[in-house]
Amino acid sequence: MSSSNDDGQQNFIVGFLFALIALVLFLVIGIAIRHVHGKAGVKPVVAMAGAAAPAMAIPAINEELAKKRAQTVQQLLVSLGVPADKVDLQKPAVTTGSGSNAQARRVEVKLVD
Repeated sequence: MSSSNDDGQQNFIVGFLFALIALVLFLVIGIAIRHVHGKAGVKPVVAMAGAAAPAMAIPAINEELAKKRAQTVQQLLVSLGVPADKVDLQKPAVTTGSGSNAQARRVEVKLVD
């Protein structure tokens, strides 16, 4: 009978150790993931129902995205040998976008003579 009790205790200890190791691993992985996302500057966007502020921020976000996209194209053209003063960034004269689609994020990149 004592052999049966010893086996039961050993099984309990082994199971407890596995659970403890799994808990520590999940904790370390969670901290690592949180650290990586913190370093990347990822900020969650939370929109509350009925709040007008996030909806009003979409055009500003789209404009910033358009600027970054156009500057990236400009940098690429300059790196390919096009003189920087020959690359012109312009906002389209007519924007048919609603503020939340690709039309609203457009910026025209023109090469001037």
